[in-house]
Amino acid sequence: MIIKIAGYIFLRYVTFFIILVNTKKLSWNWSNLKKEEDWFMFLWLFGLPVLLEFLVIGLPMNFGLNKLTNTNKISIYTLFIILFVIEFLFANWIYGTQSAVIKIGISIVLFLILFWKRIFSI
Repeated sequence: MIIKIAGYIFLRYVTFFIILVNTKKLSWNWSNLKKEEDWFMFLWLFGLPVLLEFLVIGLPMNFGLNKLTNTNKISIYTLFIILFVIEFLFANWIYGTQSAVIKIGISIVLFLILFWKRIFSI
């Protein structure tokens, strides 16, 4: 399950940045990554947020998905809502409100697509 959640977080970021590039909110060119300093900055700006979100959001999400039972359904759903609120606040702080709304929309849609069997199986 932890690998699936890590893939979900990575896919969420890739989808988010593809949408930002296609809507011209972010300009990107791979040819700008020529020096080691450029690659370091790329990893710092794109790798660090993914790692932080995995630690702050992914690990509690893994706990919630693994502990999901009939008896504690409401508390686990509350955990997911709190995690999406934290993600929104994190994205709002880094990217701004409009991009945070886009990111949280992507997150919710991908979450429901990837984990719907686990969420609605009980």
